[in-house]
Amino acid sequence: MTDWDASRYHRVSEPQFDWGQRVIARLKPVAGERILDLGCGTARLTQEIQRASAGGAVAVVGLDRSGSMLAVARASIPHAETAAPVLLVHADGAALPFRSAFDAVFSAATLHWIPDHQAVFASVAVALDAGGRFVAQCGGRGNLQRMLEHTSQLQASAIYREYFHDWRDPWNFAGAEETAAPGAASFDCLLQPNEKRAKPNSVVKVCKTDRRYIE
Repeated sequence: MTDWDASRYHRVSEPQFDWGQRVIARLKPVAGERILDLGCGTARLTQEIQRASAGGAVAVVGLDRSGSMLAVARASIPHAETAAPVLLVHADGAALPFRSAFDAVFSAATLHWIPDHQAVFASVAVALDAGGRFVAQCGGRGNLQRMLEHTSQLQASAIYREYFHDWRDPWNFAGAEETAAPGAASFDCLLQPNEKRAKPNSVVKVCKTDRRYIE
């Protein structure tokens, strides 16, 4: 997969921003916490996490696999001396370069872009400090279903078949059942319809290292 057009994404990502605001409301950041934004993109929500903290500043790290997203993020984050710094890290969400480093891991509209969800959950568990929490939302089973059915038919058609013979979808729209399957940790899961229909289904995760919840 080629890299994102991050500048365009930054301009048109209002739906993702709105979904993320609801996840921040579940996160409830508290002053003094260390929080990782997994899949921070252009860092719009990363900065909102700072603004949402109760009682003072939080230490926020934004992490993304896309270099172009991080370049736009660096340009968009204000550098006022009074603002707590936002650190940006170029890394894979399924192989986080942290151990016991965060009180919370936040993620919005990201996990469906990472094929191996179990690797993500295992990596997050290592990155969280004892008693930490994981609060996340991602596209779930049924998301973009009609569009994907149409594109699948086109890919299989005689005119396009040769161009897609080795195509692999870059996303994983998992359902609640497989996300909470044995071996996936003790998740409570809910596949949540989106009332605005811009994103038909999503899986929202809220978890702690000793108990994990997905809404």
